[in-house]
Amino acid sequence: MPVFQFWPSDWTMSWQFIRLVSEAHYGGGDFHELHSAARNIPAGDAEAWHREFYQLGERIARQAEAEGARGHRPTARAAHLRASNYFRTSEFFLLGDPRKVRVYQRSAAQFEKAAALFDPPFERAEVPYEGAGLPGWFMRAGPGWKGKRPACLLVGGADTTAEELWLLGGQEALDRGMHLLIVDGPGQGAAVRLRNLYMRPDYEVPVIAMLDWLCARPEVDASRVGLVGRSAGGYFGPKTAAVDRRIKAMVLWGACYDWLSDVYDFYPPIQRQFQYILGAEDDADCRAKLRPYTLEGVLGKVRCPTLVSHGEQDRIVRPESARRTYRELASAEKELRMWTPETLGENHCQNDNTPNAVRFMYDWLADRV
Repeated sequence: MPVFQFWPSDWTMSWQFIRLVSEAHYGGGDFHELHSAARNIPAGDAEAWHREFYQLGERIARQAEAEGARGHRPTARAAHLRASNYFRTSEFFLLGDPRKVRVYQRSAAQFEKAAALFDPPFERAEVPYEGAGLPGWFMRAGPGWKGKRPACLLVGGADTTAEELWLLGGQEALDRGMHLLIVDGPGQGAAVRLRNLYMRPDYEVPVIAMLDWLCARPEVDASRVGLVGRSAGGYFGPKTAAVDRRIKAMVLWGACYDWLSDVYDFYPPIQRQFQYILGAEDDADCRAKLRPYTLEGVLGKVRCPTLVSHGEQDRIVRPESARRTYRELASAEKELRMWTPETLGENHCQNDNTPNAVRFMYDWLADRV
Protein backbone atom coordinates (compact mmCIF):
# COMPACT_ATOMS: atom_id res chain seq x y z
CA MET A 1 0.00 0.00 0.00
CA PRO A 2 1.67 3.28 -1.06
CA VAL A 3 1.87 5.91 1.64
CA PHE A 4 -0.60 8.80 1.37
CA GLN A 5 0.94 11.62 -0.67
CA PHE A 6 -0.59 15.07 -0.30
CA TRP A 7 1.54 16.17 -3.26
CA PRO A 8 1.71 13.17 -5.64
CA SER A 9 4.60 14.75 -7.57
CA ASP A 10 6.70 15.45 -4.46
CA TRP A 11 7.37 12.48 -2.19
CA THR A 12 9.78 14.35 0.10
CA MET A 13 7.36 17.15 0.92
CA SER A 14 4.50 14.67 1.23
CA TRP A 15 6.59 12.64 3.65
CA GLN A 16 7.06 15.63 5.92
CA PHE A 17 3.30 16.11 5.88
CA ILE A 18 2.80 12.46 6.90
CA ARG A 19 5.30 13.04 9.68
CA LEU A 20 3.07 15.82 10.98
CA VAL A 21 -0.06 13.73 10.70
CA SER A 22 1.59 10.95 12.71
CA GLU A 23 2.60 13.43 15.42
CA ALA A 24 -0.92 14.81 15.63
CA HIS A 25 -1.89 11.70 17.61
CA TYR A 26 0.43 12.85 20.39
CA GLY A 27 -0.52 16.52 20.31
CA GLY A 28 1.85 17.72 17.60
CA GLY A 29 -0.87 18.98 15.30
CA ASP A 30 -4.47 18.91 14.22
CA PHE A 31 -5.23 17.41 10.83
CA HIS A 32 -7.57 20.20 9.81
CA GLU A 33 -5.06 22.86 10.82
CA LEU A 34 -2.41 20.98 8.87
CA HIS A 35 -4.65 20.81 5.83
CA SER A 36 -5.43 24.52 6.06
CA ALA A 37 -1.72 25.22 5.60
CA ALA A 38 -0.85 22.46 3.13
CA ARG A 39 -3.61 23.33 0.65
CA ASN A 40 -1.87 26.68 0.01
CA ILE A 41 1.54 25.12 -0.73
CA PRO A 42 2.47 24.20 -4.31
CA ALA A 43 4.47 20.99 -4.63
CA GLY A 44 8.16 21.63 -4.06
CA ASP A 45 7.72 25.25 -2.94
CA ALA A 46 9.90 25.47 0.18
CA GLU A 47 9.20 29.17 0.66
CA ALA A 48 5.45 28.61 0.65
CA TRP A 49 5.96 25.73 3.10
CA HIS A 50 7.80 28.05 5.46
CA ARG A 51 5.25 30.83 5.08
CA GLU A 52 2.14 28.73 5.63
CA PHE A 53 3.39 26.76 8.62
CA TYR A 54 4.95 29.84 10.20
CA GLN A 55 1.68 31.73 9.92
CA LEU A 56 -0.16 28.74 11.36
CA GLY A 57 2.30 28.60 14.24
CA GLU A 58 1.78 32.29 14.96
CA ARG A 59 -1.99 31.90 14.97
CA ILE A 60 -1.97 28.92 17.32
CA ALA A 61 0.62 30.57 19.58
CA ARG A 62 -1.71 33.57 19.98
CA GLN A 63 -4.53 31.17 20.77
CA ALA A 64 -2.37 29.50 23.42
CA GLU A 65 -1.60 32.82 25.11
CA ALA A 66 -5.26 33.81 25.12
CA GLU A 67 -6.37 30.51 26.62
CA GLY A 68 -3.62 30.67 29.22
CA ALA A 69 -4.74 34.14 30.24
CA ARG A 70 -8.23 32.73 30.82
CA GLY A 71 -6.82 30.03 33.08
CA HIS A 72 -7.52 27.24 30.59
CA ARG A 73 -4.29 25.33 31.23
CA PRO A 74 -5.02 22.12 29.26
CA THR A 75 -6.17 24.09 26.22
CA ALA A 76 -3.18 26.43 26.42
CA ARG A 77 -0.78 23.50 26.80
CA ALA A 78 -2.20 21.72 23.77
CA ALA A 79 -1.98 24.88 21.66
CA HIS A 80 1.60 25.61 22.71
CA LEU A 81 2.58 22.07 21.66
CA ARG A 82 0.96 22.43 18.25
CA ALA A 83 2.51 25.86 17.72
CA SER A 84 5.92 24.47 18.62
CA ASN A 85 5.64 21.74 16.01
CA TYR A 86 4.30 24.09 13.35
CA PHE A 87 7.29 26.40 13.84
CA ARG A 88 9.64 23.39 13.70
CA THR A 89 8.00 22.33 10.47
CA SER A 90 8.23 25.80 8.96
CA GLU A 91 12.04 25.85 9.29
CA PHE A 92 12.56 22.31 8.03
CA PHE A 93 13.52 23.22 4.45
CA LEU A 94 15.40 26.44 5.35
CA LEU A 95 18.88 24.93 5.07
CA GLY A 96 21.47 27.68 4.75
CA ASP A 97 18.85 30.33 5.52
CA PRO A 98 19.42 32.71 8.48
CA ARG A 99 15.73 32.45 9.36
CA LYS A 100 16.23 28.82 10.40
CA VAL A 101 17.70 29.63 13.81
CA ARG A 102 15.17 32.34 14.61
CA VAL A 103 12.21 30.11 13.75
CA TYR A 104 13.70 27.20 15.69
CA GLN A 105 13.87 29.47 18.74
CA ARG A 106 10.17 30.21 18.32
CA SER A 107 9.50 26.46 18.29
CA ALA A 108 11.60 25.81 21.40
CA ALA A 109 9.97 28.71 23.27
CA GLN A 110 6.49 27.38 22.59
CA PHE A 111 7.50 23.93 23.83
CA GLU A 112 8.93 25.44 26.99
CA LYS A 113 5.62 27.13 27.70
CA ALA A 114 3.79 23.83 27.19
CA ALA A 115 6.32 22.01 29.40
CA ALA A 116 5.45 24.22 32.36
CA LEU A 117 1.78 23.24 32.08
CA PHE A 118 2.24 19.48 32.44
CA ASP A 119 1.71 17.75 35.79
CA PRO A 120 4.39 17.27 36.89
CA PRO A 121 6.07 19.96 34.77
CA PHE A 122 8.83 18.86 32.44
CA GLU A 123 12.29 19.71 33.73
CA ARG A 124 15.02 21.37 31.70
CA ALA A 125 18.08 19.15 31.29
CA GLU A 126 21.59 20.36 30.56
CA VAL A 127 23.93 17.44 29.98
CA PRO A 128 27.62 18.30 30.58
CA TYR A 129 29.49 17.77 27.33
CA GLU A 130 32.92 19.05 26.37
CA GLY A 131 32.39 22.45 27.93
CA ALA A 132 29.33 23.27 25.83
CA GLY A 133 26.49 21.20 27.27
CA LEU A 134 23.64 19.41 25.52
CA PRO A 135 20.11 20.77 26.14
CA GLY A 136 17.04 18.63 26.60
CA TRP A 137 14.11 17.69 28.79
CA PHE A 138 13.47 15.24 31.61
CA MET A 139 9.94 13.88 32.07
CA ARG A 140 8.94 11.99 35.20
CA ALA A 141 6.61 9.02 35.23
CA GLY A 142 3.20 9.97 36.58
CA PRO A 143 2.43 10.35 40.29
CA GLY A 144 0.95 6.85 40.45
CA TRP A 145 4.45 5.37 40.11
CA LYS A 146 6.34 5.41 43.42
CA GLY A 147 10.01 5.00 44.35
CA LYS A 148 12.92 4.66 41.98
CA ARG A 149 11.69 3.85 38.49
CA PRO A 150 13.24 2.59 35.27
CA ALA A 151 14.06 5.20 32.68
CA CYS A 152 14.29 5.53 28.91
CA LEU A 153 16.76 7.61 26.93
CA LEU A 154 15.11 8.51 23.62
CA VAL A 155 17.72 9.48 21.04
CA GLY A 156 16.69 11.20 17.82
CA GLY A 157 18.10 11.17 14.32
CA ALA A 158 19.44 13.40 11.58
CA ASP A 159 16.65 15.97 11.56
CA THR A 160 14.75 15.65 14.84
CA THR A 161 14.76 18.09 17.73
CA ALA A 162 14.42 17.17 21.39
CA GLU A 163 11.06 18.91 21.46
CA GLU A 164 9.77 16.88 18.53
CA LEU A 165 10.80 13.63 20.22
CA TRP A 166 8.11 14.18 22.85
CA LEU A 167 5.54 14.35 20.05
CA LEU A 168 6.72 10.99 18.71
CA GLY A 169 5.12 9.08 21.56
CA GLY A 170 7.10 10.10 24.64
CA GLN A 171 3.93 9.81 26.70
CA GLU A 172 3.96 6.06 26.07
CA ALA A 173 7.13 5.73 28.17
CA LEU A 174 5.58 7.62 31.08
CA ASP A 175 2.39 5.57 30.84
CA ARG A 176 4.49 2.44 31.41
CA GLY A 177 6.16 3.82 34.52
CA MET A 178 9.42 4.89 32.91
CA HIS A 179 11.01 8.30 33.31
CA LEU A 180 12.10 9.82 30.00
CA LEU A 181 15.10 11.87 28.88
CA ILE A 182 15.22 13.57 25.48
CA VAL A 183 18.29 15.56 24.45
CA ASP A 184 19.64 17.44 21.45
CA GLY A 185 22.93 15.71 20.74
CA PRO A 186 25.60 17.04 18.37
CA GLY A 187 24.08 17.76 14.96
CA GLN A 188 20.55 18.03 16.35
CA GLY A 189 18.17 20.80 17.38
CA ALA A 190 19.67 23.51 19.55
CA ALA A 191 23.06 21.77 19.65
CA VAL A 192 23.77 22.44 15.98
CA ARG A 193 21.63 25.56 15.50
CA LEU A 194 22.73 27.51 18.57
CA ARG A 195 25.96 25.85 19.76
CA ASN A 196 27.60 24.79 16.48
CA LEU A 197 28.00 21.21 17.67
CA TYR A 198 28.12 18.91 14.66
CA MET A 199 27.65 15.16 14.25
CA ARG A 200 30.54 12.89 15.15
CA PRO A 201 31.08 9.22 14.25
CA ASP A 202 31.93 8.27 17.85
CA TYR A 203 28.46 9.25 18.97
CA GLU A 204 28.78 7.02 22.00
CA VAL A 205 30.63 9.93 23.63
CA PRO A 206 27.60 12.27 23.86
CA VAL A 207 25.19 9.39 24.55
CA ILE A 208 27.33 8.19 27.46
CA ALA A 209 27.19 11.75 28.80
CA MET A 210 23.39 11.56 28.57
CA LEU A 211 23.40 8.24 30.42
CA ASP A 212 25.64 9.72 33.13
CA TRP A 213 23.13 12.53 33.66
CA LEU A 214 20.14 10.18 33.65
CA CYS A 215 21.62 7.55 35.97
CA ALA A 216 22.56 10.22 38.52
CA ARG A 217 18.92 11.24 38.97
CA PRO A 218 17.65 10.23 42.44
CA GLU A 219 14.30 9.02 41.06
CA VAL A 220 15.95 6.75 38.45
CA ASP A 221 16.84 3.11 39.04
CA ALA A 222 20.18 3.12 37.23
CA SER A 223 20.07 -0.67 36.85
CA ARG A 224 16.93 -0.39 34.70
CA VAL A 225 17.75 2.03 31.89
CA GLY A 226 16.62 1.43 28.32
CA LEU A 227 17.47 3.23 25.11
CA VAL A 228 15.31 3.94 22.07
CA GLY A 229 17.21 5.19 19.02
CA ARG A 230 15.10 6.60 16.20
CA SER A 231 16.37 6.70 12.60
CA ALA A 232 20.04 7.73 12.86
CA GLY A 233 19.56 6.83 16.51
CA GLY A 234 19.66 3.27 15.17
CA TYR A 235 23.38 3.93 14.74
CA PHE A 236 23.92 5.91 17.95
CA GLY A 237 22.35 3.20 20.12
CA PRO A 238 24.56 0.26 19.12
CA LYS A 239 27.67 2.44 19.19
CA THR A 240 26.88 3.14 22.83
CA ALA A 241 25.60 -0.28 23.90
CA ALA A 242 28.78 -1.85 22.53
CA VAL A 243 30.84 -0.06 25.19
CA ASP A 244 28.38 0.85 27.99
CA ARG A 245 26.61 -2.00 29.79
CA ARG A 246 24.24 0.33 31.63
CA ILE A 247 21.81 -0.04 28.73
CA LYS A 248 19.63 -2.92 29.90
CA ALA A 249 17.56 -3.15 26.71
CA MET A 250 17.51 -1.27 23.43
CA VAL A 251 15.07 -0.50 20.63
CA LEU A 252 16.38 0.54 17.23
CA TRP A 253 13.43 2.46 15.81
CA GLY A 254 14.82 2.26 12.32
CA ALA A 255 18.20 0.69 11.70
CA CYS A 256 21.09 2.72 10.30
CA TYR A 257 24.07 0.49 9.55
CA ASP A 258 26.10 2.57 7.09
CA TRP A 259 25.27 6.25 6.64
CA LEU A 260 26.93 6.65 3.27
CA SER A 261 25.48 3.67 1.41
CA ASP A 262 22.28 3.07 3.39
CA VAL A 263 21.11 6.68 3.61
CA TYR A 264 23.14 9.34 1.78
CA ASP A 265 23.30 7.51 -1.55
CA PHE A 266 20.02 5.64 -1.05
CA TYR A 267 17.95 8.80 -0.50
CA PRO A 268 19.61 11.78 -2.26
CA PRO A 269 17.08 14.39 -0.99
CA ILE A 270 18.68 14.05 2.45
CA GLN A 271 22.14 15.03 1.25
CA ARG A 272 21.88 18.76 2.03
CA GLN A 273 20.60 17.95 5.52
CA PHE A 274 23.57 15.66 6.11
CA GLN A 275 25.97 18.35 4.91
CA TYR A 276 24.36 20.74 7.38
CA ILE A 277 24.51 18.48 10.44
CA LEU A 278 28.08 17.33 9.70
CA GLY A 279 29.34 20.84 8.99
CA ALA A 280 30.47 19.71 5.54
CA GLU A 281 31.47 22.23 2.90
CA ASP A 282 30.15 20.25 -0.06
CA ASP A 283 29.24 16.79 -1.30
CA ALA A 284 32.83 15.55 -1.44
CA ASP A 285 33.56 16.79 2.07
CA CYS A 286 30.37 15.19 3.36
CA ARG A 287 31.23 11.84 1.79
CA ALA A 288 34.64 11.92 3.42
CA LYS A 289 33.12 12.76 6.79
CA LEU A 290 30.54 9.96 6.46
CA ARG A 291 32.97 7.10 5.83
CA PRO A 292 33.52 6.32 9.54
CA TYR A 293 29.75 6.19 10.19
CA THR A 294 29.33 2.42 10.04
CA LEU A 295 28.40 -0.32 12.48
CA GLU A 296 30.86 -2.77 10.95
CA GLY A 297 32.73 -4.41 13.82
CA VAL A 298 30.43 -2.81 16.41
CA LEU A 299 27.35 -5.03 16.63
CA GLY A 300 29.32 -8.07 17.75
CA LYS A 301 30.02 -6.23 21.00
CA VAL A 302 26.36 -5.53 21.85
CA ARG A 303 25.01 -7.78 24.61
CA CYS A 304 21.72 -6.24 25.74
CA PRO A 305 18.31 -7.42 24.45
CA THR A 306 17.68 -5.51 21.22
CA LEU A 307 14.63 -4.94 19.04
CA VAL A 308 15.17 -3.80 15.46
CA SER A 309 12.04 -2.14 14.05
CA HIS A 310 12.10 -1.14 10.39
CA GLY A 311 9.78 -0.57 7.46
CA GLU A 312 9.90 -3.09 4.61
CA GLN A 313 9.44 -0.23 2.12
CA ASP A 314 11.54 2.43 3.85
CA ARG A 315 12.60 4.95 1.19
CA ILE A 316 15.00 6.90 3.42
CA VAL A 317 17.13 4.14 5.00
CA ARG A 318 17.76 0.98 3.01
CA PRO A 319 15.68 -1.91 4.50
CA GLU A 320 18.67 -4.24 4.15
CA SER A 321 20.31 -2.05 6.81
CA ALA A 322 17.89 -3.55 9.34
CA ARG A 323 18.46 -7.14 8.28
CA ARG A 324 22.23 -6.70 8.38
CA THR A 325 22.06 -5.02 11.78
CA TYR A 326 19.97 -7.90 13.11
CA ARG A 327 22.28 -10.57 11.67
CA GLU A 328 25.40 -9.05 13.20
CA LEU A 329 23.97 -8.32 16.65
CA ALA A 330 25.59 -10.53 19.29
CA SER A 331 22.71 -10.06 21.75
CA ALA A 332 21.42 -13.35 23.15
CA GLU A 333 17.92 -11.91 22.84
CA LYS A 334 17.23 -10.04 19.64
CA GLU A 335 14.15 -9.48 17.51
CA LEU A 336 13.62 -8.12 14.01
CA ARG A 337 10.25 -6.53 13.25
CA MET A 338 9.86 -5.62 9.59
CA TRP A 339 6.62 -3.69 9.11
CA THR A 340 4.78 -4.45 5.86
CA PRO A 341 1.97 -2.92 3.79
CA GLU A 342 -0.38 -5.39 5.48
CA THR A 343 0.58 -4.26 9.00
CA LEU A 344 1.11 -0.63 7.96
CA GLY A 345 4.27 1.06 9.18
CA GLU A 346 6.22 -0.12 6.13
CA ASN A 347 7.73 3.32 5.64
CA HIS A 348 10.50 5.17 7.48
CA CYS A 349 10.24 4.85 11.27
CA GLN A 350 6.64 3.68 10.88
CA ASN A 351 5.42 7.24 10.35
CA ASP A 352 2.43 5.72 8.58
CA ASN A 353 1.47 3.72 11.69
CA THR A 354 3.12 5.61 14.53
CA PRO A 355 0.79 4.98 17.51
CA ASN A 356 0.66 1.20 17.05
CA ALA A 357 4.39 0.93 16.38
CA VAL A 358 5.30 3.12 19.35
CA ARG A 359 3.08 1.13 21.72
CA PHE A 360 4.64 -2.10 20.48
CA MET A 361 8.16 -0.77 21.01
CA TYR A 362 7.55 0.67 24.48
CA ASP A 363 5.74 -2.50 25.57
CA TRP A 364 8.76 -4.48 24.42
CA LEU A 365 11.14 -2.17 26.28
CA ALA A 366 9.06 -2.00 29.47
CA ASP A 367 9.00 -5.81 29.64
CA ARG A 368 12.81 -5.82 29.79
CA VAL A 369 13.88 -2.93 32.01
